[in-house]
Amino acid sequence: MRLDTFLQREIIRLHTLNQNCSNREIARILELSPTTVGTLLEKFKQSNLSYEQLAELCDKDFRNQIGTQPQTPQQKGKPEPFWEDIYDELKKRDMTIELLWQEYRIDNPEGLSYSQFARKYRAWRKTNRLSMKQTYKQGEQVLVDFCGRTMPIQDPKTGKIRQVQVFVAVLGASGYIFAFAVDSQKISDWLRCHIAMFKYFAGIPQQVVTDNLKSAVIANNKQNLSLNQSYVELARYYNFAIVPTRPRHPKDKGLAEVSVQIVQRGILAKLRHRTFFSIEELNEAISEQLIELNNKTTKRFTTSRYEQYLQYDKPYLTQLPTRKFEIKTWQYGVKVDEFYQVMIDGVRYSVPYSYAHRTIDIAVSEKLIEMYYQHQRIASHAIAEDGQSEVIDYNHMPPDHQYQAQNNPDYLRQWSKKLGDNCYLVIDELLNDKSQYASNLRKLIDFKKWIIENDYEDRLDEASGFAINAGIFSLSRLKSLVSSKNYQRIHLDNKAEKSKLRQTHHNVRGSDYYSNLMNQKEACYA
Repeated sequence: MRLDTFLQREIIRLHTLNQNCSNREIARILELSPTTVGTLLEKFKQSNLSYEQLAELCDKDFRNQIGTQPQTPQQKGKPEPFWEDIYDELKKRDMTIELLWQEYRIDNPEGLSYSQFARKYRAWRKTNRLSMKQTYKQGEQVLVDFCGRTMPIQDPKTGKIRQVQVFVAVLGASGYIFAFAVDSQKISDWLRCHIAMFKYFAGIPQQVVTDNLKSAVIANNKQNLSLNQSYVELARYYNFAIVPTRPRHPKDKGLAEVSVQIVQRGILAKLRHRTFFSIEELNEAISEQLIELNNKTTKRFTTSRYEQYLQYDKPYLTQLPTRKFEIKTWQYGVKVDEFYQVMIDGVRYSVPYSYAHRTIDIAVSEKLIEMYYQHQRIASHAIAEDGQSEVIDYNHMPPDHQYQAQNNPDYLRQWSKKLGDNCYLVIDELLNDKSQYASNLRKLIDFKKWIIENDYEDRLDEASGFAINAGIFSLSRLKSLVSSKNYQRIHLDNKAEKSKLRQTHHNVRGSDYYSNLMNQKEACYA
């Protein structure tokens, strides 16, 4: 059998690890045909040896015992070495193909010349599919993937079932496993999985090995490797390298594939009869099962995954950052319309008018939307409130549009809200007076101009708060309060009066008196 010895060992290992693992499943994991797997397992059965016994043998003895040692090929009567042994020897330090040829000629004086030896070895390398046995350095890599199996979550009110994804990660050196359920494989959930994973591991490995799902890799070919920008930002924040596997090469992260199987069979299968009403409830159950899984030992593996994690990986993981990473999702190549606006989640957001008809990139976080043109931030907005259909910054308008917008009540409301809640309430109240709408709108335009020209914007919110408490919704009276700062003096006079009364006699007149007194003084100054 010409099958690589490593693959032969893997077939037997996977079969021994789980007797319920079918030949077809093993073939899928190792990217082989089920027939090849079945043939090898039949030879394993006929050998009457255990996997543990075979694991102790060198490759040559392993093949002899299992019955897969190919016949030594002959070239014009000249014996050839077993090229896989040559390949294994060349992996050793300071070993050269010339030295191996010299050793070959000691046993075969009439054998191949050096040039023939080297040429035939190179030809064998090209025609034989070799699998590299993965070795992992301490704290170097974590391999990640999603389970093929989903888990159901039942809505407690409607009874409706939704399927959620299960993320799996495994540290290379120790085999320490993490699992976490999320709603989808979208970028936001993908990032949440990593944040939870690093917290679980209590540190960060040097590399994250991932397959080519769109949340991680946009393109991966000989001409181009393009990663999701949100994922890149996460990698920069936590200081790890993203290592995508080669497309259609699942063995590049074979340990992750095996760990997925372990989670599906050792955790998800155990939970299949339980009903979960929230994803948090499911994750709590998964967490409990992970403790059992990572602390489990067997006759073959006398040291648990957790113990190996403490010994091999934990000391070499980098420290977690003190601040939590803010998740951003990106939209690329968004066209700005002729109204210098973009649509995001059903809400229109403004962009500086000079970027109309151009394409921009947009980053959306929990509270903020940021616009970028050629990697430079050009605008930002707070996320729209419920019921809000547009978020417009009037500074994004060209001058002629700004002039027209000044007659827009929404423009006045936006301006007032930037100055404070009290100011907004007064302006909104005046604009909602339909009987005086036209008159109030003209007065408010003039009032705003007066406030800006006199640099009174820092006074307006406090004065508006005083006006609201006094029931004053007259612009002329509010103007008087702002210009004279009487609202501050009245406030101080009231405090002094209250203090004097307290000293004379405790609570002699009651709280109603003080409210009436304030209203009287406000009326006098107004």
